[in-house]
Amino acid sequence: MEPHGERFKKYVKNNGLKHATVAAKLGVHVNTLRNWFAMPTFSLDMISKLVAVFPDLLSLYPDVRLLDDKAHSAVDFNVMADTTTTKEQLEKQVQFYQERYIKSLKRYNDLLEKHIELQDRLLSTKRTG
Repeated sequence: MEPHGERFKKYVKNNGLKHATVAAKLGVHVNTLRNWFAMPTFSLDMISKLVAVFPDLLSLYPDVRLLDDKAHSAVDFNVMADTTTTKEQLEKQVQFYQERYIKSLKRYNDLLEKHIELQDRLLSTKRTG
């Protein structure tokens, strides 16, 4: 089955929604929204938040069911997964965030090296000029 984030990304694209608009409706930054698109699975709380804003989104998650027919609100929307979160799912989520963290650290290190290089160039230019 397709990852949750990918399903949400397709929903946004197929409905002609702009990332900035979706992020604003959900009360998150656009970068957070893009991170969600890359997630393999969503928590029940996250699905509740998404469905509270986009009720028709629930059809994309057949592994989640309504417990009652109440209105879809962030407070009283109740969902139940067909399966509980397994140790394997948790390990995949941890691995996902570890990889993102490592990529961020590498990117930061690259930027820091460029910054130091530019500072050195500027100092050498001031000395010779």
